[in-house]
Amino acid sequence: MSNDLGNNRINNLFERLAIALLGILFTILFTAYQYQRTDFKALEEKVLVVQINKVNKEDLKDVESRLNTKMDAMSSSLSQEVRNIKSDILDRINDIAAKNKK
Repeated sequence: MSNDLGNNRINNLFERLAIALLGILFTILFTAYQYQRTDFKALEEKVLVVQINKVNKEDLKDVESRLNTKMDAMSSSLSQEVRNIKSDILDRINDIAAKNKK
């Protein structure tokens, strides 16, 4: 009889332990699910922002053509400036050479 009582207490202890472990497991799973939902909401908001701010191909081509035009103009301006400076330097060298010949 004491054996049955001891087994009964052990079984009762195991049942209570199993119930407590299941409670802890459910709590952990529920908390993880809540964090997952929060993460999904944050990701959905980011996707929405990206969709609102997305650039279509035509806009990108327009920007690219404007940049290319601007760069071509800057390149032409720079080339002209270099030619002017080169011409000025050559003129000064010629003037110095003419003065030294006299």
